Amino acid sequence: MTFNSPSESRFAAASRFMTAQTWWIASELVRRHPHLLMTRVTAEDDGPVVLLHDEQDGMRIQFDLERGIRFVVLGEAVNIGWRRIVNSDSSHEIVKMIEFATGLQAPRVTPNTTPRALVYRLISSFLTSVVNDPNEWNVVPATMSIDGTDDQSAGQFLLLFPSTRAAVAAYTAQTHTQLPNGGTRLFHQPFWALTRDLEAVAILDTAGVIHTREGAVRLMPIFKEAGGQMSATTACVLGKFQP
Repeated sequence: MTFNSPSESRFAAASRFMTAQTWWIASELVRRHPHLLMTRVTAEDDGPVVLLHDEQDGMRIQFDLERGIRFVVLGEAVNIGWRRIVNSDSSHEIVKMIEFATGLQAPRVTPNTTPRALVYRLISSFLTSVVNDPNEWNVVPATMSIDGTDDQSAGQFLLLFPSTRAAVAAYTAQTHTQLPNGGTRLFHQPFWALTRDLEAVAILDTAGVIHTREGAVRLMPIFKEAGGQMSATTACVLGKFQP
């Protein structure tokens, strides 16, 4: 099933625009459905893929720069191509289309923003603000291993920000506590690295914390002080990187 004709399924546009749009749509879905979370993987055929899913990975929505948004409903693959996304009257239209197709019920009252949703929304807001910046901006997982050592494949992003050490230790301890007591064996990486020309400038923890060279800052108090405005929150914590 597609929401666009086969000839429109591939749409050429600069990746920075599609990446920003991916994060806006996905973060808006998390804002409306706080049980969802985001991860990023590299697929052999599709390159970098952002996945929106629940805690147990039973429901999955895939965003990639080639095909757009894909998910499965009753065993049938559904695709919303980039041309359809870009030409929609509103990005909210795409969000509601996904909710309807996947069975996610539109909330009668939008839930309060959770720390995790706030981190995703901050990433979305920042990426949107730098689409015309000459530097190449990206957001990638800053992975940690369960034993607390930094994953070499992540470029040792976490080691560049000493304030992440306490958070890594806390996640490690939590994981070790859960497993012996029959807890979940699924471990969802909590850290994202915001990179400029491949160099990490900040680490975002889905517990609602941003780590910079100056240290760790909790985002929720800043968000509330800004009256719930994402643009003001973004400017406060990442304004020095904005054009």
